[in-house]
Amino acid sequence: MVTDHWPITLLVMTSKEPLCGSYNPSVLEFAEGRWREIGEAGPTRLVVVGQRGLHQLIGRGVAVAAGEPAATSLAGLHDLMKRLAELAARQHAVGELGTLRVIDNRYQSLSEQVPTEVQLLPPDLMAIRRSAPAPESRFHRYLTPAQLLGRLVQEYLFISLYLSAVESYASEQASPLVAMDSSTRNTGRMLDTLRDLERRERQQAITAQGLELIGARFAAES
Repeated sequence: MVTDHWPITLLVMTSKEPLCGSYNPSVLEFAEGRWREIGEAGPTRLVVVGQRGLHQLIGRGVAVAAGEPAATSLAGLHDLMKRLAELAARQHAVGELGTLRVIDNRYQSLSEQVPTEVQLLPPDLMAIRRSAPAPESRFHRYLTPAQLLGRLVQEYLFISLYLSAVESYASEQASPLVAMDSSTRNTGRMLDTLRDLERRERQQAITAQGLELIGARFAAES
């Protein structure tokens, strides 16, 4: 049972790592914009994964309802998404969670991650039917229809959340590489500039010394 009076829940995946380039700024800017936009139409509940992103959103004046520490490994990511999926499924079953949307950074390439919003609840049944294999003519179940539906919703939420979390994790791991590569290039350019400056200053010193010697010789001959 799902009721319409509950606020839309936005779950935002952020990074806990400090050296992630534009990863956090881009996804936080997108999340803040969507939070304000949806909030104009009705109540919105914001849940943030990642303490760094949580504190940055609060610093921007965004009302965050809850926060979860970000995982630091794929195994931890699996456990975190499993726990969040079980919690969301229980709230959905009793009507406390109507609409759930996830905002994350989708990995496009090593240097490009795109903030993306995906709606998980209520599920798009037509899309699920199109992607599901054809049902068998005979099947057996030992669960009641209500229990079966609850388990299916929980598994659907876990798979969907884990997919978003893995995309976010891949983007998070790529961002430091890009930042370090950019820093390496900047350092190289700075070294080239300093070497060029050193060569010019050395040449100027040599030229000045040469002119002094020539001037001293002309002075001695006169």
